[in-house]
Amino acid sequence: MQPSGDWITATDAQSRYLPFQVDDRFYLYAFETLNLFEVPEPVYAFALGPDHPDGAKHPPDLTLAGPVGDALVTLEAEIDAALSEPDEAPRDGLGSVALHVAHDCNLRCPYCFAQQGHYGGPREMMTPETAAKAVDWLMGESGSRPSVRVKFFGGEPMMNMKTMRSTVAHAHARSDETGQRIGFHVTTNGTFLGEREIDFLEDNGVGVQVSIDGSPEEHDKLRVFENGAGSYSVVQRGLRRLNARKGGTIVRGTISADVPQVEASVWSLIDDEEVTDVAMEPALTTPTGEHMTTETADRIIAQWSSVADEFVARVRRGKKPPVGNILKYLKKIHKRQRTRYGCGAGLAYMAVDPSGDVWPCHRFVGEDGWKMGNIQSPGVDEDIRDRFAGNTVDQREPCASCWARYTCGGKCAHEALQATGEISDPDPLRCRIERGLTAICVATYAQLGPDLVARLFDPDNAPRVSRGAQAAAEAAVPGE
Repeated sequence: MQPSGDWITATDAQSRYLPFQVDDRFYLYAFETLNLFEVPEPVYAFALGPDHPDGAKHPPDLTLAGPVGDALVTLEAEIDAALSEPDEAPRDGLGSVALHVAHDCNLRCPYCFAQQGHYGGPREMMTPETAAKAVDWLMGESGSRPSVRVKFFGGEPMMNMKTMRSTVAHAHARSDETGQRIGFHVTTNGTFLGEREIDFLEDNGVGVQVSIDGSPEEHDKLRVFENGAGSYSVVQRGLRRLNARKGGTIVRGTISADVPQVEASVWSLIDDEEVTDVAMEPALTTPTGEHMTTETADRIIAQWSSVADEFVARVRRGKKPPVGNILKYLKKIHKRQRTRYGCGAGLAYMAVDPSGDVWPCHRFVGEDGWKMGNIQSPGVDEDIRDRFAGNTVDQREPCASCWARYTCGGKCAHEALQATGEISDPDPLRCRIERGLTAICVATYAQLGPDLVARLFDPDNAPRVSRGAQAAAEAAVPGE
């Protein structure tokens, strides 16, 4: 592709680029390709358009010509040549299954999507026989995959250690028979992490994610036992035992839809508990059932901006702060990993409840109309599977028109279902938060630059924050 000399209109620029400023530098983020250009201020103003307060006052059909346009079109051609296709529907066999070994929980968190662990049904445990059958079913549905993964879920799965232990033993025996590798993971509230339980997890290579909501004060507001007592001190003891054995822990926290405390929660977990990966996700309803407000969503975005400022400062001091939300998006931008799906639900990932019924994922369990089958029979409902396969950001609005679509992927289908009644129609406030966090991470990438980011990730195939356009342009301005 050769430079045209008469390349792009302001309207085109607004459909292809997100213009933004970091300190005294100006950038265009090419959101179709996840690439970042540093440009002269006139080009930034041109891309903002005449309706923006800082935008250039020119007709929307004015073209960007001369060396600036030539430099950008040359860079775009280089990007297009190296650009990989977005992820495709993962339908080459089932890769992982969430075993709901416990439809019960010892905590009573009011924001729990699982209704304090019972999913709207009886409080019950999965039997060892059902779990073993589920492992066999997973292996039978996995196609030619060399490995599969079993995720113990609930409720609180560690309330049913008997079934967890028997399942791991059965899976090891089946792996020895077939040669197919089987990995294990558990998501736990952390209240059952005694030495004996940790011995089992470590001896069998079970990955662990602990749910904890940040500082003691924030955690104990909502993550409470049945008698109303906060659970932080119990979780903290288990977390520290796990840290001592594993040298680090992955944690996942929930951001309150009532009074969010993102910044305090993130740094409390990293600095006080020395976790090695922390991710925080918002609850979209308050403890009393009201939907999150726009004002709360904006407070969450502002707090993520403060987290990002501290993240940049720590990276510049030679550290790698384990803020999973920011690292995830930096990695996508760095490696140009375009995502069209929120996750593998209903495709490569499914869930099995205590009765053996199969669902698109752990969050869909018990939802009317979404049962996909039962482990007593091979196969799943292909009509439901097709709905997930077609639920890409390219094939639905408002995602197809959103500049953040290829980093977001559309987020959680079940969140969308709860908010709007359709898996293809996301919650507008979730979208607002996601766009805000993505913009923060794009600016963070610009602040750090590719060399510092390369210290966080493998540097192969890294995009560049290009200053070539600025060097080529010099005194050029749009329209000349």
